[in-house]
Amino acid sequence: MGRLLDRSVPERLGLAVGLSLFLLVLLLDGLGRLQGLENTLLGVRYELRGPRDPAAEVVLIPFEEGSIFAGEGALPWSRQGLAGVVARLDQAGAAVIGLDLPALAGGVIPPLRPGEDRMLAAAMKAHGGVVLPMVIRETASAAPPSDAANRFALGPGRLPRPAHLRPGHLAVPSRTLCEAAAGLGTTNIYPDLDGSTIEAPLAASWGSTIYPSFWLELVRVLEGLPPGAAEMAEGEVRVGPRSYAVDPQAEILINYVGKYRQFPRLPYHSATEMPLANLRSVVEGRIVLVGNDLAGVTSMLRTPTSPLMPGVEIAATVTENLAAATMLRRAPAWLVWVATLVLVLCAGWMTARASPLGGVFMTLILLGVTAVAGLALFMVGVYVAVVPALLAVALTGGTLTVTSAAEAERHRTEAEGRLQSRLQAIAGIGRLVNSSLDDEQLLVEILRWAESEINAEACSLLLMEPDGETLRFEVALGEKGHMLKDIRLRVGEGLAGTAAATREPIVADDVTGDERWSRDVAYAIDYETESIACVPMVLRDEVLGVIEVINKRGGRFGDYDIQLLQVIAHQSALFLENARLYRALSEKVDLANEELRQANERLQFEMARIATLVDEMGDAVVATDEADQVVIFNNAAERIFGIKESEARGRQAVTVFDHPELARLFGMPLSPHGGSYETEITLDGAQPLVVRAQIALIEQPGQAEVGKCAVFSDITHLKELDRMKTDLISFVSHELKNPISSLQGACRLLHDRLDVEDPRTGRLLEIASRQGRRMQHLVQGFLDLSRIEAGHPLELNWEEVTDLRGLIGEVMSLIRGMGSEHHLHAEVDEDLPAFWADREKLEAVLINLIDNAVKYSPDGGDVTVRALLRDERVMIEVEDEGVGIREEDLPKLFKSFQRIHDSTYGRVSGTGVGLYICKHIIEAHGGDITVESTWGEGSIFRLHIPLREAPPEGAADR
Repeated sequence: MGRLLDRSVPERLGLAVGLSLFLLVLLLDGLGRLQGLENTLLGVRYELRGPRDPAAEVVLIPFEEGSIFAGEGALPWSRQGLAGVVARLDQAGAAVIGLDLPALAGGVIPPLRPGEDRMLAAAMKAHGGVVLPMVIRETASAAPPSDAANRFALGPGRLPRPAHLRPGHLAVPSRTLCEAAAGLGTTNIYPDLDGSTIEAPLAASWGSTIYPSFWLELVRVLEGLPPGAAEMAEGEVRVGPRSYAVDPQAEILINYVGKYRQFPRLPYHSATEMPLANLRSVVEGRIVLVGNDLAGVTSMLRTPTSPLMPGVEIAATVTENLAAATMLRRAPAWLVWVATLVLVLCAGWMTARASPLGGVFMTLILLGVTAVAGLALFMVGVYVAVVPALLAVALTGGTLTVTSAAEAERHRTEAEGRLQSRLQAIAGIGRLVNSSLDDEQLLVEILRWAESEINAEACSLLLMEPDGETLRFEVALGEKGHMLKDIRLRVGEGLAGTAAATREPIVADDVTGDERWSRDVAYAIDYETESIACVPMVLRDEVLGVIEVINKRGGRFGDYDIQLLQVIAHQSALFLENARLYRALSEKVDLANEELRQANERLQFEMARIATLVDEMGDAVVATDEADQVVIFNNAAERIFGIKESEARGRQAVTVFDHPELARLFGMPLSPHGGSYETEITLDGAQPLVVRAQIALIEQPGQAEVGKCAVFSDITHLKELDRMKTDLISFVSHELKNPISSLQGACRLLHDRLDVEDPRTGRLLEIASRQGRRMQHLVQGFLDLSRIEAGHPLELNWEEVTDLRGLIGEVMSLIRGMGSEHHLHAEVDEDLPAFWADREKLEAVLINLIDNAVKYSPDGGDVTVRALLRDERVMIEVEDEGVGIREEDLPKLFKSFQRIHDSTYGRVSGTGVGLYICKHIIEAHGGDITVESTWGEGSIFRLHIPLREAPPEGAADR
């Protein structure tokens, strides 16, 4: 019960502090000292909420600078001008017109001319819904309102007047205007104590009469109620079906739309000049406010959302609040103060129980909850004064947190004093443990320190044998400590054995009366024993030994002695374990060092072997590090580039070579090329060399690139052989072209003169003609290959191809005549138009593709040739049902003398240049050739030839 009372003391203190500060905040608020801060937070809430969309009931027509210039200097608020704008708004269907012009209530600029009031009154009567202002002027003179003005009064009574508003007189429009007006109300808006306009009165009293406000009259006229229909009651003002909650001064909280000029506006000169239909769409059925928007002419008031805002803008906002019921609702004061009291008491109770940091955290949580709750209610149109709650919670939490911090500091200082001696003891043991790795030496030093600190006559340490059942005296201090060396006790025997068995400290102040004491050891060394304290050395649930102190001088073993012995025992166990681990680690380190030495020897051998291989390579090898500095430059590189290895090593690679292509090769980024790049470079000199350069990034797993390696192979002789091959092909092709043409002519002559009705004769002539034609295409292909290899463009004989079906049929007949048993099909679009191409070369391409489709379909099947129009190009497809092409073999298809060598394809005859020539023929036509293949299912080759209506400009045609 006493402990419970002790714990309740901080809570009671916290509640008392919270209640006292609550009363202080209540007093400050009653004196009005918090109003400025509250208005500032109100502005913050407006900023967080942001602008809102105003209701459509109100339209604002301000007089601004553009309206004065549009009137060529004539002030737009003259009686004549006002009569004109009232008449125009009447025609546009405005429901209510409010002339928020204080000048109408007395004092006109410029002076009135006779009849001007009657002109404005006539326009007002014609509309029937015009509301005029009354103004309470801060002057000593007084002018009682006329009977015409009093008919709009709400009745007798008085309302409190703000203390800062001095007495004055009520200024009203002339009798002529009052009689023509549909409503008359005061426009005074009283700023708050800090100068910010946050409230607007719905009524004001002059003398003993209460008059409605200007905006209240606008809503009354909108509702169609008679003058004086508004009713004053305690805490509210009623206008027909509408009811507004007000404070004792009959004021409401203004719910601002946003900052200045965020309210819908129609400039005065635009309202008088725009087409009537457009004006009607803006003002019809709405309340229209006409007023001043010029600094120096109208009152500029500070609001929570803007530094300054003209009074007419505020009047429009208040009118919109009343007409659309969007004003802020004020939470009851008693509810606010009850909530504040609850928050303060919670802050006092929780902060008093918590630590200083916890008190700060809880205070911040309560402040955040209060601020968020106030903002959330403001978002839905409910205003709650949050400054009292925030101030009271902050003061309570801060006061109690400071108090708690001071108390905690006092307790901490006292605790440090109590623990200082024990910390010194632990530090001493730590220094001993770290001073040596010699087991016996360190244990002796530990026991000496324990013996001195505890003030015992003797001290010994027993270690557990490997069998886990026997304790052996390892170190013993005292007069006869040397006699205990190597004496053993079984676990559970004697006080030390019992401590090892139970793993708990044991204290025997009178060993003679303790049944657990083993007299054999004392008798063996003839040592008089009176009291013993034993503490087991336990590490990770394993007993390593027991520390034993004997005969405390000047008293008995106390709790402090046992605690100190436990610290010593724990540290000793750690030391023994660390020493064992150190020995095991040393052995492993020695083994690892030996393995590392052997690995280094193997690595050096491998590096020497690799260096020898690189130096003796026939290809030049140049490698760089991550800084692009040369680290490898072998003998072949010295020979090919004429640069010594000593001159190149350690230099930037781009500075080593004078050849621009070599410098670019080492300077270019390789990542966009997949990490490697291959090219051919011609080296100028007495004997020009052609080298194939292959460069790649050197990377390590999980690391960035560590350099580049380039290999240069001398392919000059290969290039010479390739040139000789091309020359030979060109020579043979030219020499074969004329004999083949002669054979073709001879076959045609024999066909015309011999008896072709003989089947054998016709068959032989057909075979000879067909084979000659095939040889002619082969020879022409090699001639084209020679031109391509020499870098010359193909010569095309352009002609208009009008019968593509016939051309495909001729090719199929030729293929069938070669003994093919495949099913050849032609599908040509009937709407395919004529196009320009080299017919003979196109025929050669088709022969090559169809012949390949037959060759690579060893099991027969269908070969289909399709021709159709696709995207303004003629597309020809050759589809087979053969073995298909592997994905890795696709890049080889369109290279010269590149054939697919795979037993799966079978032994298929060919030169390896057909598709290469086909590709260049189609590209010479401005088209392209593509392939789509599935392994084991077949292939589709597609030709895309531009649809030309005439040969290219400058091209030859037949």
